[in-house]
Amino acid sequence: METVSFRQGECLFKQGEKGDRFYVITQGECEVHVSNSNFIKPGQEVKLTKDVKIAGRVYPAGSQGVIDKYDANRGYPFTVRILSSGDRGRCLPDELELADGTKGEVNFSGCFHLNI
Repeated sequence: METVSFRQGECLFKQGEKGDRFYVITQGECEVHVSNSNFIKPGQEVKLTKDVKIAGRVYPAGSQGVIDKYDANRGYPFTVRILSSGDRGRCLPDELELADGTKGEVNFSGCFHLNI
C-alpha cells in the first residue's frame, strides 16, 4: 500500500468513472457527492425536469422520453429520444428523472473531496 496526499477541494474521482483504486483515509476527511440521475439506464423512460432544446425545438419540463444511450465521457452524457416526436438529443443529468418521478438508485460512488 502506498501513501498519497491530496490538496483541499481536489476531486479524487468522479461518478461513472471506472474504478481502479481503493482509498483509506488516515488523516482529514472527505465528502461524497452523488448524482442519482447517473443511474438512469438506457431503455428507461424519463421525463424532462426543465425546458430542454432538442433538434432545434424546445421541449417543456415534463416531456416524456426514453434513454437511448449513456456515455459518462461526454459533457452531455444522456441521449434522449422524445416519445411524442422521435427527436433525439443530448441531456445533462439534472435535466432528467425517471418517468415515475424517482431519480434512480442511490450508490456510494461519486466525487470525493479531501478536506484537511
